[in-house]
Amino acid sequence: IESSDPAYISKIKASIDYAKTYGIEVGAYDLIALTRNPPNASWAEISPETGGHDGNACFASAWRDYLLAGVLRFVNQTGLTAIETDGPYGGQPCASEEHEHHAGLSDSVFRENVLQARFYQQLKAAGLYIHAPDDYYYWGQSKSGMGYNENQYSLTRWIDLHVSRAGMFDDTYYTPNTAGWMFVPLQPYHAGGGSASFAPLGEHLHEFEWALAQYFGFGIMPCWRGPALYDDDSSKAAISKWGNFYKQHRDILTSEIMHLRRADHQGIDA
Repeated sequence: IESSDPAYISKIKASIDYAKTYGIEVGAYDLIALTRNPPNASWAEISPETGGHDGNACFASAWRDYLLAGVLRFVNQTGLTAIETDGPYGGQPCASEEHEHHAGLSDSVFRENVLQARFYQQLKAAGLYIHAPDDYYYWGQSKSGMGYNENQYSLTRWIDLHVSRAGMFDDTYYTPNTAGWMFVPLQPYHAGGGSASFAPLGEHLHEFEWALAQYFGFGIMPCWRGPALYDDDSSKAAISKWGNFYKQHRDILTSEIMHLRRADHQGIDA
């Protein structure tokens, strides 16, 4: 999404135009601040403890200007309508006294926070649906992680599902279910190996269908991390079954929730 390569942009535009003929909207992923090494080393965040780069990009440096211009250019040239911004500014200070948008350590947290918020505001003004793992709702973000913890997705499939089920109950006290997202590691994600991933889906159909029922039934859409949503006829049928279930009952599934009993995985929850 930061690319200015005409050939690449033309290729992506063709894919988006094709998707639109089926009524499908397309989004793109970008890692924007945390654990991001910017293309210009002078835009990196400086640790006040070590005086060296802390492994993040500073959102109050020219990196933010470069990124915003690149994203808006890409969106305008391709017709992209959604963006997933991973690693938004998380609150750490920057000791640089050379960056364009903060004076030094004392104002860095405030300035980075403000500029991250304005970044989302400008993306929203451009018509983008914004998916991110942090809470910038008041500045245009559409959806945030609901109990998102990457270590959880290294747990075995059933434990992962149990933790998520309890988490959705907790988080929907203060987040509408349509403003939250969950996560299904179709392929191994971090640790855990095969016991933590849902693929091959046909071989783990019971857990995969439980995930579909759990998330579609709660009205909370997960990220499906992997190359394909199904890998055989049985997993394809499960996707179709629960997709149609959600469409049929969408009004009630996305309405207000009454919390009755939290999942403890020993009996009924509701």
